[in-house]
Amino acid sequence: MMKLCDDGGGSFHGILSEAEALAVEALLLLSEEFVTFAENRVAKFDNLGFHVARRRRDIVLKNLPRIPATVPQLPPLVLNMKKKIITLKRCFDQIQNSGEEEEEEEAIRKPKRQKKRKDNSGVQEHVPDMPESFKNRIEEENGTDVALVIQKHITASDLKKHLNRLSIPKDQIRADDFVNEEEKRILEGKNPIRVLLIPPSLKENVTLDLKRWTMNNTFSYNLIDKWYSSVVEDADNRLEIGSLVQLWRFRKNITDLCFALVKIE
Repeated sequence: MMKLCDDGGGSFHGILSEAEALAVEALLLLSEEFVTFAENRVAKFDNLGFHVARRRRDIVLKNLPRIPATVPQLPPLVLNMKKKIITLKRCFDQIQNSGEEEEEEEAIRKPKRQKKRKDNSGVQEHVPDMPESFKNRIEEENGTDVALVIQKHITASDLKKHLNRLSIPKDQIRADDFVNEEEKRILEGKNPIRVLLIPPSLKENVTLDLKRWTMNNTFSYNLIDKWYSSVVEDADNRLEIGSLVQLWRFRKNITDLCFALVKIE
């Protein structure tokens, strides 16, 4: 921290006390000089030997010589006090300016943190459109009502054999209506729905079960049954930890719920 500077090297409180004492003494000296000056003016009338009315005195006073424009030299004590005050003011200005400069430097060193924009899936990556190869495959299946359900990175648990499921977390779902009201009622009743999945390899469709799992105060959807044996173990799908995938919903024969799993290269 910057030290408070002064002429005598004293502490801040010492300088302040000294300045206050000097100010009081200076005021007393100035008061005494003013009283003496006033008494001298009044004495000019008293020495006349006759009474001068107040109105006349005012007229006479206007014609008396004025106080010289040049301020007479103040006593050393007052000059010393003024010097102390100026020194203190400069020190305060230096401290204030130093504080402002430090704040500016701090602002440069620590730029404002900007919030990252997230969509309702919580994923920050760009969302590519569905590849043409998958669009063509869905058309071959007479698929309709296509919508992106989720874009996510494959986690270690998605590849575990004993878990045997692809997790679809609730807070990452982009299309809340990817299941209709009837399907939602079935899932909330803890019953699975049989679905078809076009795998990343675009090979034969895989039959899976869609199920809703409740955990504490939230839930997630999961693709289970043959997920591990028919999708994860198939090397052509090339699913690894961290792989970015998209799960698209479409409907076959208008009502049948189907999915397409796209791996983003």
